[in-house]
Amino acid sequence: MPASRRPLALLVAGALAVTGLLAAPTAAFADTRPAKGTPATVSTDSLPAPQINGVVWTQVVIGDTVYAGGRFSRVRKAGEPTSASGVRRSNMLAYDIRTGELLPGFAPGFNSEVRSLAVSSDKRTIYAVGNFTAVNGAKHTRIAAIDAVTGRNRTFKGSLNSLPYTVAVKGGTVYAGGQFTSASGKKRTRLAAFSTTGSLKSWRPSANRAVQGIAVSPSGTSVVVGGHFSTMNGKKALGSARVSSGTGRSNLSWAVNKSVTNSGPDAAIYSVSSDSNYVYLSGYSYHPTISGLKRLEGLVAAKWSGGGIHWLEDCKGDTYDSFPIGDVVYTASHAHDCSTTGGFKQTKPIRYNHSLAFTKSVEGTVKKQTKKQYTNFGGKPAPGLLDWYPAWTVGTYTGLKQAVWSVSGDSRYVVYGGEFKAVNGNAQQGLARFAVSSIAPNADGPRLSGSAFTPTVSALGGGKVKISWKANFDRDNKYLQTQVLRYQPNGSSAVACTVSTPARYYWSRPTYSCTDTTTVGSQVTYKLRAVDPFGNRATGDGKAITVK
Repeated sequence: MPASRRPLALLVAGALAVTGLLAAPTAAFADTRPAKGTPATVSTDSLPAPQINGVVWTQVVIGDTVYAGGRFSRVRKAGEPTSASGVRRSNMLAYDIRTGELLPGFAPGFNSEVRSLAVSSDKRTIYAVGNFTAVNGAKHTRIAAIDAVTGRNRTFKGSLNSLPYTVAVKGGTVYAGGQFTSASGKKRTRLAAFSTTGSLKSWRPSANRAVQGIAVSPSGTSVVVGGHFSTMNGKKALGSARVSSGTGRSNLSWAVNKSVTNSGPDAAIYSVSSDSNYVYLSGYSYHPTISGLKRLEGLVAAKWSGGGIHWLEDCKGDTYDSFPIGDVVYTASHAHDCSTTGGFKQTKPIRYNHSLAFTKSVEGTVKKQTKKQYTNFGGKPAPGLLDWYPAWTVGTYTGLKQAVWSVSGDSRYVVYGGEFKAVNGNAQQGLARFAVSSIAPNADGPRLSGSAFTPTVSALGGGKVKISWKANFDRDNKYLQTQVLRYQPNGSSAVACTVSTPARYYWSRPTYSCTDTTTVGSQVTYKLRAVDPFGNRATGDGKAITVK
């Protein structure tokens, strides 16, 4: 449910006992250096990026450039405080995905917010929709085309009479969806299509409520739309539909509607993304169960051919966007309970994980939902929840108590946009980027140290000491090594044992132990040191004992 949003080998010196082994219904556990056969995620190191003074709703990537649109007026460099004046950008900006540097020559002026961006087939033009009525001083009513290099207007004569939320481009056609009821002065009920220069096309599906997302099939023959609607072309279609790309008046087979029915004023398929094989539909619901509807707050991957479900994850907490990159699908959400998909349970107080990563492959099945207020998707094929957990500080700009709204990227980087104030505890507002481990700093290491990572020790007799502890954890590595360090009163130290201690972030920390043998009667102190695959380490406080 929304806060308020509506619309690793084991090496041991000495005897060893390990307890608390991990168990989960999915087979995949991935990170920046995962087990063989499991897809790697990007690092959780938040790299420098521009900062904005509002919210980013949408992003697209062309080559080495990230384009971001939303509602903001000033942009400042990474590391600059909110008091810095920065430079002016009117609801859209571009920056270098490799360096995070703002591109000075790209500064189109939109007089109101940009809600969605799409890129032409030749990568030279960006189509924008939003609540604007002028671009670069020229009249453009809620839809426009700009040059991807200069930011100057391109010829586009189409218009929309009310707010659009989404735009998509395929070949020579620009598709738009939203709340509007007319396009270029002619009736179009929440969906419309234009030529690349803005001439209105005959494509005219009709949705009875707002459209939030659009994706066009790789072949260009069908279009999948998502939103609040319950009918499409006058026929039942609960939150999503697939229509022809000809006139759009033909509803095509779409099996998702048998299992996921996010429709109504308080629920929707909030976004639609795609790749060559699947369509990804994210769910939002203010009331998870109502009137028998099957409402999803996670993500469903459906096959282009007919909408058969490839997999479904029903993490609780609305999902606002998704983006498939290689063998991983990244999401933007405020997930707080992924227990039915092999992940974290809800805590008190609630702890949100605003960005998640899933395998593109099926890795198990969804567990039965026992909470009556939620739909039971038990038995559906499920992806693997991967070990990638950047930490976000919720923003205040929209008043909706959210952090991230948008995710995009390429084979090297994942980029997020939203209204967040910080990433991993470091000030960074509105835009963030993350890189694959081969080009990332890989400096985000084990999280616990000091008093939070102290062992329990007990004398077993005969010079033996048992040392036990709860596993440390890491934001982007499941497989850590824990070194048990033995300190003598004279200050000398040695590694008593080294244990592989995998853990799944804060929510699955098994207890591990090892047995050390040393001199009877000596007074020693044991400390724990967690080390990730890249050498990052964290050391806890010591625990003293007299050896018996």
